[in-house]
Amino acid sequence: MSENKYKLSLLQKRFLILWITLNSFALFVNLADIEGRISDNGNTTVNLFTATNEKSDFWPFTTYYKKYLGFGNSSTDSYYFQGIFNSYDLPEYIFYVVLGISIVYIPKVWRKDKSI
Repeated sequence: MSENKYKLSLLQKRFLILWITLNSFALFVNLADIEGRISDNGNTTVNLFTATNEKSDFWPFTTYYKKYLGFGNSSTDSYYFQGIFNSYDLPEYIFYVVLGISIVYIPKVWRKDKSI
């Protein structure tokens, strides 16, 4: 009967599939350096996914916007969105995948009844 204690429901399976797929996508766009750049040929540049190879910050606690001073003919400041998954790397992937699995399995391990 103990193997039924750890059996996943359909909702839990869907959560884990979605969670791991989202994190795998974030890791892939950073390892492949897929920017998804959109520029208005003016003062704003937007990268949808990632913009930098610098992996010093732990995602999501990273700098999403950068401000550049204008030079030459342009005296205005330029703004640069670095992407949703900026600075997402292998440590973040491992942490968030383990977090998702923990969200599903820790309540099952700590419950004493067998009707989970």
